[in-house]
Amino acid sequence: MIKNYFLAICSILFIISCGDDSMPDNTNQVNGLVLSINNVNDGSGLVEVNATAQNAINFTMDTGDAGASILTSTDGVFSYTYPATGSYMIIVTAEGSGNNNTEVIQETINVNAGTPEVVGE
Repeated sequence: MIKNYFLAICSILFIISCGDDSMPDNTNQVNGLVLSINNVNDGSGLVEVNATAQNAINFTMDTGDAGASILTSTDGVFSYTYPATGSYMIIVTAEGSGNNNTEVIQETINVNAGTPEVVGE
């Protein structure tokens, strides 16, 4: 009788231990998000952003400009002209395949969208 209980318990433990022990596959995880920002600063308000990240398949950028839509890009290249001089918080998200596979970075930029100052006249 004890032998049967022992065999039953061992069988249950064996079945439980045979579950899926595999680790999640992180080989396609988005990482290393980096921004390169070219603030033209000529009074036009133009700002160019280049985002790069390993394994990213899509990028989005919140310009920080109230009322502006979220920009999207598959290559991480953005160009946006701000309507007014000021300080803006941009938020770039790199997205990969699968759920919850994103990386986010934010930067504050100062934009000159007014008439450029003429020097030397």
